[in-house]
Amino acid sequence: MARFRTLPPQEVQLPYVREHVARGSLRAVEGGWTWVFDPTSSGSRPLVRRLLPRLVAPAALLRCEHGLVTPDMAAEMVALVPGGLPVVDLPEAGHHPVLDQPPALVTAVRTLLAVWPPGSARSA
Repeated sequence: MARFRTLPPQEVQLPYVREHVARGSLRAVEGGWTWVFDPTSSGSRPLVRRLLPRLVAPAALLRCEHGLVTPDMAAEMVALVPGGLPVVDLPEAGHHPVLDQPPALVTAVRTLLAVWPPGSARSA
């Protein structure tokens, strides 16, 4: 676990969270270890462009200040969702906010859950 690194690289505030993520990111194979990876989650922009217009549930974009999603990318994503969606910027967060800014992430999620009406859904 000592060799575990995030992509993109970033600092980790809570070592026990890093350890948990690392343990869940690897699996034993014959002769060693390999990454647990979902090949359908490649982060493809064309895929995102097809899926965002079809959102029917409440959604938000949590954009990390030092993450991979630029303000321009966030604006493009918002424009693709019928009716838009809230963008919550997480200051000082890297691409994996659970690793470097967990309190900000929890606050953002709790706030969103508090303001979304129960059972709300977008009309398709």
